[in-house]
Amino acid sequence: GTGYGNSEGTVCSTCISESKGVASAKPSAQTDNNEDKSLTGRIAVSPFLGVEVAGSFHHGKWDSAGQHDLTLYALDWSLQRGPFELIGESAWINIEGGNPTTMTQSGGGYVPPAGMHGYFVQGNYHFLPEALKKMAPGHFTDASTFTAVVRYGMADTNVHSDTNSNDLTRLTFGINYRPVEDAVVKLAWTSNGERDGSGSEASNDGWQFQMSTYF
Repeated sequence: GTGYGNSEGTVCSTCISESKGVASAKPSAQTDNNEDKSLTGRIAVSPFLGVEVAGSFHHGKWDSAGQHDLTLYALDWSLQRGPFELIGESAWINIEGGNPTTMTQSGGGYVPPAGMHGYFVQGNYHFLPEALKKMAPGHFTDASTFTAVVRYGMADTNVHSDTNSNDLTRLTFGINYRPVEDAVVKLAWTSNGERDGSGSEASNDGWQFQMSTYF
């Protein structure tokens, strides 16, 4: 089964909810909350080099009783031309048995939202100034590259509610440097558009710095 949520009258911290979406409700690899099986798949089409469009889906029972379906549809794409790249993804979730107005947790019962939606669009520009290769050829080689990034995304964990305080929009500007393909240094500024506890618009902006490598 899908393993999402709980239909036995228990309010759980790992269920589908407006605050957590479905991310925290992933099932354990060792246990299954019902006897049903889930079906997943993805089909990708690349009409020519540098272009790919794909659709994917997930369908299965989310509740412990195995009575309600959870269906996820997603569309992703990748377009590349020279140093420019455009990628993105959009996903929709339909939750059978969910409350179309809001999630409820009354009297020990639990009902998730009936639908969710989210997407992101990201533009990349890959470059490496020739001046840097001449100034420091030991550090900036043909395997090195900078990437300028602009990304916009949105997450709505209850598409039937206009007062969901967990709605999020995010705009990110960043730059990445890869000295080699297997290592990267990232610097980004992100503007998060959120709602506060009263449902009013709020912002939560900040810088992010990351380094990663593998071997």
